[in-house]
Amino acid sequence: MKAIKSNHVNKSSEAVLLLGYGSPGSLDDIPVYLQNIKNGQAPSRKLIESVIDRYRQIGGNSPLLSITTRIAEKLSQKIQQPVYLGMRHWHPYIEDVILQIISDGIQEITVICLSPHYSQLSIGAYKKRLDDTLSGFSSALKVNFISQWPDQPDFITGFEVHTRQAISSVPAQLQENIKIIFTAHSLPVSILESGDPYPDQVQQTANLVAERLDLPAERWLLAYQSAPGTGTGWIGPHLDQVIETAAEMGEQNIIICPIGFLVDHLEVLFDLDIEIKDLAQSHGIRLERVAMLNDSSFMVDALMDLTSSVQKENIPDIEITMPEVK
Repeated sequence: MKAIKSNHVNKSSEAVLLLGYGSPGSLDDIPVYLQNIKNGQAPSRKLIESVIDRYRQIGGNSPLLSITTRIAEKLSQKIQQPVYLGMRHWHPYIEDVILQIISDGIQEITVICLSPHYSQLSIGAYKKRLDDTLSGFSSALKVNFISQWPDQPDFITGFEVHTRQAISSVPAQLQENIKIIFTAHSLPVSILESGDPYPDQVQQTANLVAERLDLPAERWLLAYQSAPGTGTGWIGPHLDQVIETAAEMGEQNIIICPIGFLVDHLEVLFDLDIEIKDLAQSHGIRLERVAMLNDSSFMVDALMDLTSSVQKENIPDIEITMPEVK
């Protein structure tokens, strides 16, 4: 697949590269997609069938690539620079996009991962993939890598506004008793041994959105989602356990605000909208989910602000050992 690039600027020596996780183009692509995630190790038939079933339940495909493509297009219009899109685990691969960037004569790129919270297992892995790719080229290309943006104002405002909209969808007489649960993807607890900032940055974002909403402490909390299996050995508290505890305490209305994610994809559309919603309903809880930022003005303005205030950050190369895929 050809590298995706916005077409609003004909000639420029500077560009933006947005990096994302990637999603399979079709159900038939899932075995290879999972093998990519598992660093070349063939996935089990059980895992393949489980993931295929999840994609079927959200309509057979993820909207991730189409949404991020729209984000790139809108950002390019705003900043009047080319914006490229590269994925870690599916087309368009980061390596192919770098080839396109160099072929286009770009001399400087600002790289932004479509994830606001830094971890050595997430953003660090993107950085290493990018560095490994660039090491194979003699062409000089200045790279400004933005590694984290948990407090970016437009990002925070976007989730504030979207959460207010979700609250307003609940009958007025019930709004004072709503519990807000902020979520992010769980990661192995082993990252904490090296002082990984991921949990602190997720907490920072949750605090900022909660402050904007004037939420008292008893009306919100932070939980982690999408850990494999029971989540043993993964950062918690885990969302399913939080839902069950809330039910025991008599909670009847919960709103999930997935601050660790930016666009609709499997871990929002299935993990939250189907799996967690079913769990909540089985306990008599009404559960709503805050809309993702997707290609909204909040998302595009956040990225525009990041590109205008870029500062090159030096993140040391690290050895990446990815956890078992769900």
